[in-house]
Amino acid sequence: MRCSSIRLFRSLFLLEDEKIDDFRHDELRTKSKFKIGSHCIRLKRGEGSTGGSAWYGATLLAEYLNADPELKMAALAAPNWSKFSLSDARTIELGAGLGLTSIITGILGANAVLATDGSTSLIPILQANLETNLSSNQQQFSNVCARHLDWRDLEKVASIAKSFSPNLIIGSDLVYGRDNSFFTSHLYLVAAMAILAKSNKNSLVMYAHTTRFHGDDSSFWRHFDHFFVRTKLHWSPTSRESFYSQNKKRTQIWIAVLRPDVSITTPLNSRRLPSSKFYQKTK
Repeated sequence: MRCSSIRLFRSLFLLEDEKIDDFRHDELRTKSKFKIGSHCIRLKRGEGSTGGSAWYGATLLAEYLNADPELKMAALAAPNWSKFSLSDARTIELGAGLGLTSIITGILGANAVLATDGSTSLIPILQANLETNLSSNQQQFSNVCARHLDWRDLEKVASIAKSFSPNLIIGSDLVYGRDNSFFTSHLYLVAAMAILAKSNKNSLVMYAHTTRFHGDDSSFWRHFDHFFVRTKLHWSPTSRESFYSQNKKRTQIWIAVLRPDVSITTPLNSRRLPSSKFYQKTK
């Protein structure tokens, strides 16, 4: 009875999250070389930040893009999306971290790639990784850049959306733990995705998500589904060496398009959490 009460207390006050199958990230934490298809990616790591190392979602998303640069599988998952290939993609990555997915997108010849992260200390490392892996090809390198973007700053998100007009919004493993903090609000993240997607009528969201804790993603998906129609991408790498093969039950890629009946109408405040009126369905 006493143990049951303690577990209830921890659950109510979020003193600890219950990990699913004792998830570990150690094998990626110190890894600096990645083989994505025929491409060898070298990454300088950061310190003291969740973005300072690569994560499962980034490796899976990079492997998918490398295997399907024409985005044919994505088109099957989003039948109402007017298909384009990666070479036509104006790509923005949220929470790029070390830049693995943005680098692969650049190597594969995306029209333009904007790799963003909310950590100012990571931007020089992100830029260095872009240069290390892309500078040998001037055309690839000229189409890719790194920029600081805190997705809580919705005015800045809106400014970038207007100037860059991305048609491919990507991200991976951006949700970690329950939504119990101003600084980790899932609604800010989803609002940023929606603002970016709204800037281009043929936009596509591609998000790789790893479930780590029971219930850690429920509020994220609740907000996400207000804005987007999503479908799980039924694809997996063929390589036995893929990190996904070690983690396939937890990490999935989701393809999403903005709901046609959603209108973003509320004025944006850069430091205030959007209210429920931020999104509404048009009549």
